[in-house]
Amino acid sequence: MGGPEGYISLLRDLERGVDILVATPGRLVDLLERARVSLQMIRYLALDEADRMLDMGFEPQIRKIVEQMDMPPQGVRQTMLFSATFPKEIQKLASDFLSNYVFLAVGRVGSSTDLIVQRVEFVHDTDKRSHLMDLLHAQRANGVHGKQYLTLVFVETKKGADSLEHWLCMNGFPATTIHGDRTQQVRPFAILLVHYFVVMRGARMWLGNCCYWPNLLLS
Repeated sequence: MGGPEGYISLLRDLERGVDILVATPGRLVDLLERARVSLQMIRYLALDEADRMLDMGFEPQIRKIVEQMDMPPQGVRQTMLFSATFPKEIQKLASDFLSNYVFLAVGRVGSSTDLIVQRVEFVHDTDKRSHLMDLLHAQRANGVHGKQYLTLVFVETKKGADSLEHWLCMNGFPATTIHGDRTQQVRPFAILLVHYFVVMRGARMWLGNCCYWPNLLLS
């Protein structure tokens, strides 16, 4: 539960009772303060993407949920915390919420995978799109059977994302966008479109040859 959509239907679902509740911190605090939800029977608590939630400023809400509401104490509940990174803030959160916890790390803590090659290129604002087009054509030429690699491009604004999507499609590169202004009905289509491309090009290309340019900021 989270976001502005379907609040009334959400309350109806809660009144019928649920076994598993997935929530954003802000929405859960709101429902707890309205006495719409009780945590007394919670036996398993999972905090996913903990570092991301802290980056977004949700630590006060998380601590309120765990420490100040009717959440069962440590020993009564089992707590799991998942994080892509493990900075001091996450270590403090883990020590506060977990007792005698087991720490499992995939790869080296605090390091990025050695399968990614990062390259920074300085490009003038007016040349960004043409530079992106050069990169896409180069990747297509090097792709299996001349097919385009799956590509993820980050942009600065929602409007810029829509504009870039239209421009890429007009230039022969099927593209879609996912951002906050897209309705819930439209978002699954964008995700399914990506999944369709994955199926068409095979799992090996998705895992081994997917090309990311997160540092190419387009506006």
